[in-house]
Amino acid sequence: MKVLRNLAIYLVILMASSSIMSQNLLTSPESVSFDSIHNQYLVSNYYSGNIVAIDLEGNQSIWTSAGTIASGTCIKDSLLYVCSGTGVMVFNLNTTFPVWNVSVPATACDGIALDSSGFLYVVWPTESGIFKVDLSDNSVSRLVDNLPSERAQDIVYDVFNDRLIACCYESGSPIYGIDPHTGDVSVLATTAFNNFDGIVIDKEGAVYLSTHNPTAVIRYDNSFSSPPDIISMSGDQPAGLEYNARDNMIAVPDFSERALYIIDMSSYHPIVESTSVSYKSGEIIPQVGDTIEMVLTLENQRRTMTDVSVQVYSDDPYIEILNSAIAFAPTMNWGEVVVGPESFQIRVDESCPDPHIIGLEINILFAEGSARDSVFLYYGTTKGYDDDFESANPLWAHSVLNPVRLDEWHQESAVSHSGDFSWKCGGAGVDPHGDYNSASLVSPPVYLAPNSELTFWHKISAYAPEPSVGWTGGTVWIMTEDGNIAQIFPTGGYPYSFGNYVLASLDAGTDCYSGVVDWTEAVFDLSAYSGIVKIVFRFDSRTAFNVYEGWYIDDFLIEGDPEYICGDANGDESVNIADAGYIVNAIFFGGTRPDPEEAADANADGSMNITDASYLVNYIFFGGNPPCPG
Repeated sequence: MKVLRNLAIYLVILMASSSIMSQNLLTSPESVSFDSIHNQYLVSNYYSGNIVAIDLEGNQSIWTSAGTIASGTCIKDSLLYVCSGTGVMVFNLNTTFPVWNVSVPATACDGIALDSSGFLYVVWPTESGIFKVDLSDNSVSRLVDNLPSERAQDIVYDVFNDRLIACCYESGSPIYGIDPHTGDVSVLATTAFNNFDGIVIDKEGAVYLSTHNPTAVIRYDNSFSSPPDIISMSGDQPAGLEYNARDNMIAVPDFSERALYIIDMSSYHPIVESTSVSYKSGEIIPQVGDTIEMVLTLENQRRTMTDVSVQVYSDDPYIEILNSAIAFAPTMNWGEVVVGPESFQIRVDESCPDPHIIGLEINILFAEGSARDSVFLYYGTTKGYDDDFESANPLWAHSVLNPVRLDEWHQESAVSHSGDFSWKCGGAGVDPHGDYNSASLVSPPVYLAPNSELTFWHKISAYAPEPSVGWTGGTVWIMTEDGNIAQIFPTGGYPYSFGNYVLASLDAGTDCYSGVVDWTEAVFDLSAYSGIVKIVFRFDSRTAFNVYEGWYIDDFLIEGDPEYICGDANGDESVNIADAGYIVNAIFFGGTRPDPEEAADANADGSMNITDASYLVNYIFFGGNPPCPG
């Protein structure tokens, strides 16, 4: 299943609060329709039969009553249609008065939909049947006697394919397509989600469903060819949905929480999915005065975008951006990933310090709006990285990987392996982590020495229902400069793997840290990697049961083999008679020791001594073997 990541989603909760009103009129909200004429949401309440109006400020009022029961609703041509018991009541939006009733031969109807040809469709949950009503004469026919699944719940008309789409309140039920002319039924998708309660379609054909097991609102593309995106996990029992096309909102009534959630779909925006970097010099890192060639890859996590372009800018005094804007793509659909058609050229000034992190701001422009992101690049020859987290470092970045989940990464002073601070994904202090974290902590760019090794200390408190299975856990990943990211594995392996549950952000069987384990040193062999990388700590949680604290990270270190020229005792990058003198001075006269001392071990006997000086003299003047023979 795909999860959206690295962006913000905004939920507006319209319900009782002291700042809005003194009484919450929602008792059992079952369905909602948006009245664009009067800028209000009309919410049906199943047990009371009341239709509650909620304006855009959250103010509530009793709009009308549909009798003893009110369930599915829809609006067309200034009329509100409400399922009520054995029929459909129709109300005038301007007067709130009932206009007519449509009787259907059902004990209790629920979901309701209108097509573009003057027909109304009504769901009968008990029989899992669907009625078709001709609004020109109110004649009723049985379009579908019984869907294959029990308890049909809701229905929507798909104008893009002239079909009905139905969902059922049953465990393991597929999503059905129905021919509105013949009643023929087909399976559009099978899913691990259960107990669907509502369905709606947006202006681009995307289909949204609410589900109770687990609690979520999910989105399919119109072809149902890809796994669903998780749009929301808020609330407890999301019911009948509404799409507000004018404001690009999804309205979600919550039956048990007596609330109406509004999901602002315009908050989904494109992001920089990855960067690929090369250099004019052809080296693996930029040289003095070099030009960086950076290709961006964008992922669209919003509506279809048109006329997409990208701008790059920075206030870094050591760089010059030679081409700051690129026309990226004429169109990008939701979920589409596009590699930039050309590279951005960034020249590094000769005065740039070593090492240096170049910060770039990315401005993504499109006809429908704009979005911002950022990228960090490494400059220099200094290798390795050491951080005990005792001071704030803005180059450590953390973000949510799924906008409907949590990012609880923060620097923590209550628990640490050494000093006063660590990084923690979880509640403040020793408080438990929140439900459904999915967040990453990303290191600054690091230039790897040969045979590099990553070590850090960590402590974890996470739910693991079985000895080797975790439902919450931490993983470690490496991101290379070509934009690829891969999980890396500690010496001895991870002790757990993720279990199989529907809302997991990582695949079942993914190896991880989990359980309750005190401070432990982790060691990762990075010898297979070279160049510039970032290390990513990822924490994914289900529930903490108000007990489990989360994941702590401390004392981060990447180091590799020291790089030196054998025999170059004084470090001037050449081997000559001065190196022999440097060794003699260090041994007999208290001079500065070579750094590293292995560079002075010219005869490779495992230590620096006077024989190394003699070895160098013999090599330089008498044609002896070169330093470090063999």
